[in-house]
Amino acid sequence: MWGLILNRVDALKQLAFEQNTYDGYVVFGGANLLYFAGFPGASALLIPKEGESTLYAYNVNYELAKAKGKDFNVELVSLNENLMVKIAKQAKDFKIRKLALDSLNIDEWRALCKETKGTTKLKQTNQFVRELRRVKEQNEIELMRKAGELTSEGMKVAYEIIKPGMKEIEVAAEIEYAMRKRGSSGTAFDTSVASGPNSAFPHGGCSERKIRKGEIVIVDMGAAYKFYCSDMTRTIVAGKPTEKQKKIHSIVLEAQQNALKLIKTGTAALIHCPVTTVIIFR
Repeated sequence: MWGLILNRVDALKQLAFEQNTYDGYVVFGGANLLYFAGFPGASALLIPKEGESTLYAYNVNYELAKAKGKDFNVELVSLNENLMVKIAKQAKDFKIRKLALDSLNIDEWRALCKETKGTTKLKQTNQFVRELRRVKEQNEIELMRKAGELTSEGMKVAYEIIKPGMKEIEVAAEIEYAMRKRGSSGTAFDTSVASGPNSAFPHGGCSERKIRKGEIVIVDMGAAYKFYCSDMTRTIVAGKPTEKQKKIHSIVLEAQQNALKLIKTGTAALIHCPVTTVIIFR
């Protein structure tokens, strides 16, 4: 794992520093930091052109950072300290004149500009990190595939248990339990089980409402596996579908099949296709 992490840092250095455009890079943002550090909880990662990279972590995550971030210089940020002040000082120590920044919000940008004024030029860019992350490594593909498999297992449970009289939250609990039992580290997002009138909303949530016979139930869920997530949505009928429901299903299915025929390299992405309705008899 650590070989991958170090290769990612080296790859970012090559992209950001190869033409001497920058001599330092700071990564912010939870997902990006997870990608480069290999664990959650860090607050920033300073990568100089020359020298050891510094990983910053607040008190609550400092011990984890020290244990997991063995190939970085891990620096504690106390609650009464300003992270931007520490980054500015480190940039000055490394004699960084041109510093690239990724995923920095406006307040952090202003604070860092104030601390580096006259010593370091700042440039907000996500070009290099996006370029690295858009092509998935083989191990990432395997983790994504596993997350998808766990999600499929959770949806199978939804197919099996949805019936009149069950509460939406009961269905969600069974789905999440099934995924956890099979190795999921949690959900990719809050599981949504929306029945009846709730199913009319794109994200209907999950309530104590009891599912009624013949109602449409939208299940939107996903598993997380080693920080990689999946997403699946299905529409289920709790009972025997009506003729109207069957017709809606056939229309949506036809639209999806037509869209799939058109998906190929070079095709403009101008088609929006709704999620296919799956009729489950109960």
